Amino acid sequence: MSSDLYSTSFSSIGLIAFFISMAVIVLFWISSFFSFILKREIVVKQQKILIAGFAVSLAIWALLWDPAPYYDSYRHFQWLDQIRSQIHEQNLSLWRFLRDGFKGSTVGNYKSLIAFNVIRYFVTKISNNNHLLPFVCTLLDYYLICYIVTDYFESRKIKFNWLFPYTSICFSFIPYFMVVSGIRNALAAAITAFGIYRKIYKKKGNVEYFLITIIVATIHPNMLLPLVIGLIYPFCKGMKSIFILFGGVVFLRFGVNYLQRSSLSFISYLGNTISYYMNEGKYSGEMLNFTVDIVVIVSILIIIFLNRSSISKINTDGLQFCIVYMFVILATAFLGGTNFLTRSGYALGPFAVFIIEPLYQLKYSLAAPNGLANCFLMLITISACLINIVQGYWILLAQFF
Repeated sequence: MSSDLYSTSFSSIGLIAFFISMAVIVLFWISSFFSFILKREIVVKQQKILIAGFAVSLAIWALLWDPAPYYDSYRHFQWLDQIRSQIHEQNLSLWRFLRDGFKGSTVGNYKSLIAFNVIRYFVTKISNNNHLLPFVCTLLDYYLICYIVTDYFESRKIKFNWLFPYTSICFSFIPYFMVVSGIRNALAAAITAFGIYRKIYKKKGNVEYFLITIIVATIHPNMLLPLVIGLIYPFCKGMKSIFILFGGVVFLRFGVNYLQRSSLSFISYLGNTISYYMNEGKYSGEMLNFTVDIVVIVSILIIIFLNRSSISKINTDGLQFCIVYMFVILATAFLGGTNFLTRSGYALGPFAVFIIEPLYQLKYSLAAPNGLANCFLMLITISACLINIVQGYWILLAQFF
């Protein structure tokens, strides 16, 4: 195990927790895979227990993982130490920390990210263990994702044996390793997905949506893109509107300099963030993630196009949103922003419920219309997703040992 400054102490309890969590994670993937292949559904109550255990196990792994110095989570740990020292030395309340805690400080230059700073404040107040931050954020991420998938599957009467394709697509777009190592982006993506799901499918009001937008903007503004699309997608009828959106992304790419020069700190921060993520990926594995995302998006769009006349009784609002969002993030692929595409794709992971429903309705018999194409494209989609998932687990496990 890692022995750096921010390593966890792997006691016997830690080892037991690690291997029990691993057993639950493996059980989840194996049971959902065979349930899908054999078309045999696990009892819904048992399935919910397994999903909950899966989410908690992933959070426990986040608690036990020691980040290397080149990961964002390592820097977050350093900043947490500074915040903890600052709070205790100056006896700062939450309000005083948000107002004065960044004067002459180097705690991540995140003064405008109020929601994330609230989380950091309480983590440092509750515990001296910095690993509590990825644990809390990961648990919240997967709680929101579990809420979306269980609520949607039950209300749309989708059999839970289709949990395997959903989880494959979800974990491909929002890789577990990035959830643990990056923290902020994945947390913002999960909250974004929750907000858009509540607005599009649950038909909740604009006040809730506005509050969620504020929270997301003050955790990671990169996730404002899907929230904006969540407002304008009803006006995107036909290919003409999609191409207009495509042009808007291109304009954003070349107009970001104006945002960077803004005198308003949040606007300039947003501009700097967009510019940063429009550059090439930071991590060696990011080009693989980028390629897989492109393959999965294109395969899904082709399946939907080929079967557009036979797809019926689906949640058209959710599917329409996903189609528009997929076209928008594809636009970034032509601008050289591998980083921006993979991170914009994070929010698409939980939204896979809207994509799964039309795929669930299709016939995968070779004798059915487009049957051969459907089988082939689904095989490509799931295989590509599993490549991303295996890579993420491999990187994470390599850090454990």
